[in-house]
Amino acid sequence: MYERELFAGSAHANTLYSTLSRHTLRPTPYAAQDLNSQIQEQIAATPRAVRVLDLGTRIIDTLGKFNHRCPSAILTLLDSLRILTAGRTPNKKQEKDWKLTHQTARILSMNLRKFDSTDLIALGGNGLDSLKIFVQAHLISQGSRWMKKRTFAAWSAIQESLTTNLYNIITELLRIQSRRDILHHTDMLQAIADSIEDITQTDDVMMYGLSILPDLNMGQTSSPLDGVILKVLRSK
Repeated sequence: MYERELFAGSAHANTLYSTLSRHTLRPTPYAAQDLNSQIQEQIAATPRAVRVLDLGTRIIDTLGKFNHRCPSAILTLLDSLRILTAGRTPNKKQEKDWKLTHQTARILSMNLRKFDSTDLIALGGNGLDSLKIFVQAHLISQGSRWMKKRTFAAWSAIQESLTTNLYNIITELLRIQSRRDILHHTDMLQAIADSIEDITQTDDVMMYGLSILPDLNMGQTSSPLDGVILKVLRSK
């Protein structure tokens, strides 16, 4: 029964991802992908861009409502998010952008829970790189110091759930990684460290972050994670 439900869910998801790809990543459904032109169209807010934003938002909302596993579609989801948010970086994201970002993180977290190591092959190098960039960019620390007031308010509303989903993604990547260094590069480790040390995080989120540390241990090599536990204890 479960396998039939998962198959039905994946078939439905594939249809939704295909629709997302054809209408969000391309100027016309059968044209080649052109992310830059689609981002520019969203910035210009043309009538077509408004329709694409509405369709993309509905599709992402629907994808978050049922379990599925579609490793090859993760890049489509992340590229679509870039377009639907008009390529805005975290310090410039609007409320609707943060809602889409939050939904995307939740879909990724749900998707990865069903992954095994062979799914990393289907995800592909570009998909994995985009996934890591997404996580690193949205593990935000001390947002009040560098975000505009409205951006900070919109991010704060989803901060706890978003960060939890990002930690979920990290946990699942560590579980299924085919080699031990998928997440072990300095910038990613620094983002994780800064996130855990952020005193605006709730205790539950902070404890979840701390629980990830043993799996990120780099042995004798120095790491941005060195001293994180001590820093957290001193901040309490």
